[in-house]
Amino acid sequence: MSETSESDSEYNSSNEELQDAFAKGLLNPGLNVAIKTSGKQSKNYVNHMKQKLDEIKMNLPWIERLDMVNALAPLAPELALQMQEQEVRRAKQLQGNRKLPQYKPSEDPVVNDFHRENIRYRKDLDFLDDKVDLKLKTTHVNRKINPKAQFKMQIKAAKFGCGGDKKCCSKWNTRSSSADVFEYRPE
Repeated sequence: MSETSESDSEYNSSNEELQDAFAKGLLNPGLNVAIKTSGKQSKNYVNHMKQKLDEIKMNLPWIERLDMVNALAPLAPELALQMQEQEVRRAKQLQGNRKLPQYKPSEDPVVNDFHRENIRYRKDLDFLDDKVDLKLKTTHVNRKINPKAQFKMQIKAAKFGCGGDKKCCSKWNTRSSSADVFEYRPE
């Protein structure tokens, strides 16, 4: 029976505490649930972080300071000589390569074409371009075609017709294509 009296006294004391809190305005009428709050604060609590930063900050004077603004130093004579030797070696290496066209700067066709275009633009000689195109067209028509390539083109023209899509109707099975099985017979 003594256990019940202890629980009653605990219940009465907690009840009295709740009535006092309600009288002070700490509790609202209705269902009240006690929530445990942890002592931790949110991770992005900016004011707290600034406060901690001020606590650990040490305002010490600079020991040393070095400000320098320098132009590029001239190359050492050894480095300049090495770079020049490398350029000469590279030029000699490329000079023997027959795949690359060798031009003097004055004879370079790219430079000459650029120069020619500039002159035409300056003098309004654009009408000369038509003659150049005509010359290119005539040389294209008169070029010789390799006989093997020409033979291959004639066979394809006979099979598929001149121009047009090769895959359009060539994949269909027709009466003649089904009867034409001599390619598949063993010899």
